Amino acid sequence: MMYTIYIDGGSRGNGSDSQEAYGSSKSNNGWDWSPQRHYHFGNFTNNEAEYLVLLETLQNLIAAAETGFFDNDDIVVIKSDSQLVVEQVNNRWKVKDDGLRLLHCRVHDKLSLLSGTVIVAIEKAPRDEVFSVLGH
Repeated sequence: MMYTIYIDGGSRGNGSDSQEAYGSSKSNNGWDWSPQRHYHFGNFTNNEAEYLVLLETLQNLIAAAETGFFDNDDIVVIKSDSQLVVEQVNNRWKVKDDGLRLLHCRVHDKLSLLSGTVIVAIEKAPRDEVFSVLGH
């Protein structure tokens, strides 16, 4: 079975002392296990928020895997409109920012926990595609 989950993170006031990070995720194929979820993260940048939504999504996948939800040949495609995060997580771009480097390592730790349980792919999606699923 193949599942698709869309994620998006952002930060109101990005780069200011009062920035407020948020994010959401949702499956577009009627997967009841992954309803639309909303997150509030506090004082983080847009890129950090995107990583944080990805981490929350991976943690939700780990919880589902622990219940035996997935078969070994199931595929979960996580789609994001953040080219930076997608390219960094897929190790095609370097992670230069110290804060993002820590989040990048945490993402790979969670991906390794899912290895052998479910196949996870992280792909770039056009902004309008993400908007059509998440509504923002």
